[in-house]
Amino acid sequence: MSKNNNKIDLTSLEGFSLEPKWEVLSNQVDKKTGLKFKQKQKRGTKSSGFNMGRIQKNYNKYNEKQQITISVKPRIELINIIKEKIKATGVSYSIKEICDTLCEKKNRLCIQIELKNDEDLFIINRSTEMCYLSQKDAVDDIIYKYGKDYIYSKVAAEYEFKKALKYALQCKTTKRLFPPPSFHYFENIVKNHLFENAINKEYTSYVNGLERIDDQETIDVLMKTKIQTFEYKIIAKKDKTYNSIESLRTDMLRDFNKNLFTTRKKITVNYSDLNTLPVLLKKDIDRYLYDKKLWAKQLYVNCLIHFKKSKYIIYKKHKFTFVCNSKVRNCESSSLNEKSELILKTISDLKSSQLPIKTLISKIELSPLTTTELLKELRWLVKEGFVREFSDSSICLA
Repeated sequence: MSKNNNKIDLTSLEGFSLEPKWEVLSNQVDKKTGLKFKQKQKRGTKSSGFNMGRIQKNYNKYNEKQQITISVKPRIELINIIKEKIKATGVSYSIKEICDTLCEKKNRLCIQIELKNDEDLFIINRSTEMCYLSQKDAVDDIIYKYGKDYIYSKVAAEYEFKKALKYALQCKTTKRLFPPPSFHYFENIVKNHLFENAINKEYTSYVNGLERIDDQETIDVLMKTKIQTFEYKIIAKKDKTYNSIESLRTDMLRDFNKNLFTTRKKITVNYSDLNTLPVLLKKDIDRYLYDKKLWAKQLYVNCLIHFKKSKYIIYKKHKFTFVCNSKVRNCESSSLNEKSELILKTISDLKSSQLPIKTLISKIELSPLTTTELLKELRWLVKEGFVREFSDSSICLA
């Protein structure tokens, strides 16, 4: 409780405050709105903005027939900060208030997903924490995204072009030139290029995206280069050599390495880390979060469970559920000093369900106390459980 009687918020979190914006709300209620009416649009003349809004809404609509079950929870580290703040100040916050604050930014949320099919499992890369839905996706990501961390390669042989080429193919990203697909080593050359440049794209899709070059000068440049073939070894198993990326991939799928991967039925991930999930799952989660009605109650219940498990005090007042850290204490059975008794008597005499602290300070009955003395004593009463204080700097008897 501050001397300036400011509202209490969670200042330990950047951009994170539980305080309701009471001044803004009251200003909005007090403002008189002008009676201006818009003309009705005729049927069939709806604006393009309206139609785009409908398209966007349909795109973001969550389809419950997905392969996963989604649950929304608060991030544990944020709940722990809130607990410490409540413990330090003694202030009561409503669960709804806490949930509304968490919902302001999605990165304050934690997402738990579970596969509906009992036979399906998530595959997790132990070192990167990336998640996959199949062994094929997991192995391809190892090879074509993180390959140099797991696979050793070296040039096995070099060849020169013996026949003239009718045209060349070029990668739009790396500008690498390739011979036509009919060339004997074409597939090995392309897959090695994907490996060396950490390009995790499906082979056929990548080849179809290559640009055809008919310029003779460019073809001549390619003809002067040497075709290289490579051999590969998995760093964890250096005793075996592979003459192509495809043979290495096949072996990794056949002998799926449990040292590299683990499996889980359900996983929990912070919203800010959704990039560790497959793209399709991320889209499903974003669609789910778009409709707050689907998960607001989940978040509320999960927050409530966290506080109950931590032995915080849960109580109801004015149809809202509040959480605090102080058990109710009866002033009649406790020995209090004159200052505390005077404060409690004044609060009781005012007969207000929630009394602003400013009103308490202004009362004549408390004139023997300075503002500093009153606030210091009131803080003690709040933390000991004789008085409840709320985030809008109002109080009541516990």
